[in-house]
Amino acid sequence: MSKKGSLKKQIVSRLEQMKAWDPKTGYSESRHEWKKAYNEKFKANDPRGSKLNIPEKIFSSNSFQAAMQDSMRFHDFLKEKGIKSIDKIKVAHATEYLNRRIKEGKRPTTVSRERNSLAKLLGLKNCAEIPAKIPQNTRDNIYKSRPDEIGNKSTLNPTEGKYKEVVEFARGTGLRRSEVERVKPENFYRDNGQLKMHLRGKPENTKGARPRTVTVRKDYESYVEAKINETRENGYSRIISTLTENGQISGSLDVHGYGRRDFAWNRYITLSRPLNQIPKEDRYWTRGFGKGNNLCFDKKALREVVRDLGHGEGQLGKVVSNYLL
Repeated sequence: MSKKGSLKKQIVSRLEQMKAWDPKTGYSESRHEWKKAYNEKFKANDPRGSKLNIPEKIFSSNSFQAAMQDSMRFHDFLKEKGIKSIDKIKVAHATEYLNRRIKEGKRPTTVSRERNSLAKLLGLKNCAEIPAKIPQNTRDNIYKSRPDEIGNKSTLNPTEGKYKEVVEFARGTGLRRSEVERVKPENFYRDNGQLKMHLRGKPENTKGARPRTVTVRKDYESYVEAKINETRENGYSRIISTLTENGQISGSLDVHGYGRRDFAWNRYITLSRPLNQIPKEDRYWTRGFGKGNNLCFDKKALREVVRDLGHGEGQLGKVVSNYLL
């Protein structure tokens, strides 16, 4: 064994060094500001474009856990190859490993995530530097969060039983499972007669720690307000204590399939204009979606839905393929 320790120890150490958040407070650095500073230093030091020795960072605990799990599977592959030092890992190793995963039948989204993780481990600026031939993901390949289609692996039917209230709340608010667990009565307020909810980012564990304001579905306002009032009357700090018996949600509950998709469709239908009233520049046409190909959507309405769901700017296609088709 080298002075650096085992290969597994070296991998864990490298990933630990990439953490970009304070373990005491849980608050992360701004990914946007870090990339901005990275690019400025990159251009200032070497305008020819060679890579600077600036380590990649990981900006959320969920991303760190995924990178660790993916790297440990990669570690087992490296042991087969006789690799004992992290400095001996080549891009060719990562490429061969990912191509093997593809042959094993792993989904394109899984292999893409693994490529991102290995790019961080290898210190690459862009995951495209690992030239694995990942198949294009299509709607026909997606089963997660589609409860009405064959292949959904959710082990719980939330339309009845102890999680019925959780799904109803998600249908009205569009929250993710982790967000439902953390949202509080004080997150809700009235604005021009509409019930809205503001999530501040990290305290509510939003994806990417992005704050957002959500408009509650009109037909669910009375239901959501009733749960808010019930939470306050019982002296609970979080609404989840009103929705479930133990204040927790099983990881097997498919909130996306039974709640968020329903919310997204309702919000889009409420906001969208008739096709003949949508200007040409505001028309979003689907391309390469298989069964959902050559359909027209209202870009203006889609942008509102993207914001309500908490996705990043420019994610219109992702919302269409995952929620509306």
